[in-house]
Amino acid sequence: MLPKGQEQVRDYLFLLFLYFINVSGRCLNKMCHYLGIDVGGTNIRAALIGQTGEMSPVLKERTSREGHGEGMMEQIISMCRILTARTSAVAAGICLPGVFMPDGTLAHATNLPTGSERLHIVEQLRDVLNIPVYGENDANAAAFGEYVYGVGKGVESMYYVTISTGIGGGFIWNGNIIRGFNGFAGEVGSVLVTEEEASFRSLAPGSAEGCSGGDGILEKARKRINCEIRDAGEVFQLAQEGDEKAAEIVVEMITGLARMFADIACVINPQRFVLGGGCMRSEDCFFGRMTELYRKLVPGPLKNTEFVQASLREPGLLGCAAIAGKGEKYV
Repeated sequence: MLPKGQEQVRDYLFLLFLYFINVSGRCLNKMCHYLGIDVGGTNIRAALIGQTGEMSPVLKERTSREGHGEGMMEQIISMCRILTARTSAVAAGICLPGVFMPDGTLAHATNLPTGSERLHIVEQLRDVLNIPVYGENDANAAAFGEYVYGVGKGVESMYYVTISTGIGGGFIWNGNIIRGFNGFAGEVGSVLVTEEEASFRSLAPGSAEGCSGGDGILEKARKRINCEIRDAGEVFQLAQEGDEKAAEIVVEMITGLARMFADIACVINPQRFVLGGGCMRSEDCFFGRMTELYRKLVPGPLKNTEFVQASLREPGLLGCAAIAGKGEKYV
């Protein structure tokens, strides 16, 4: 039997050990879960995710446009409460199409309800859930998800690019998201790839997003082919059916993407490019020709850069959970 003083020390250390397991839940607790929340202009998705990537059924709701972001914030909180009603989470990660600033607000919150920039989303969630909350740009989160759970596993340097309605990207180096001086690293949709394109939304004339993003493709198709075309997928289909104007738009997309990837490679020289996003569902229309042109544009040492398709169905949610699990305090 230990002397009374030593028993007290032992009991204190044991309680401290239990606290570490049950409250922080990291490393020692193999059953801990993390909340992942992926907020987009159209939908909000959320799920509970285990340490090895197992995921609960995904909750999905249309993004509320009520108020000045307050309706969206209420949705996020409500969805988190539903998910944690029976299973607790030790931390949460949330990603949005924007850049989190040091004060917790958003900059360049594209496609979100007007007024979302002034919301302290991370702080509000932290206060409500009473757990650590980490905020991240959506492309960075998707990049980290592919790095931890997808085709980026074991790769030292990986550049993820999403080609969807717009174009975004995230760079992972030795397990770290490279955000740059003020968080804007990876905004590759703004890279200039041509002198022949008009300005697209708030981007400069000739941007990769205006030339090769889904909405940029759609805008050109409505002007040149048919104003009733619904999405970029229809343009790809028309091109494969032999429509000359659609084929011309696809060639412009291919050229813009190849130039964008060549620019990235010359500056960063990643081992692997990972391509995701909705336009990749039509990859047979452009992917092979794009990588072929890329290799013609870059010098010898860069020709062997790998191009692979993203593998995850929910890279943003998994990336949010991985960031929360890592405990990387960006916000």
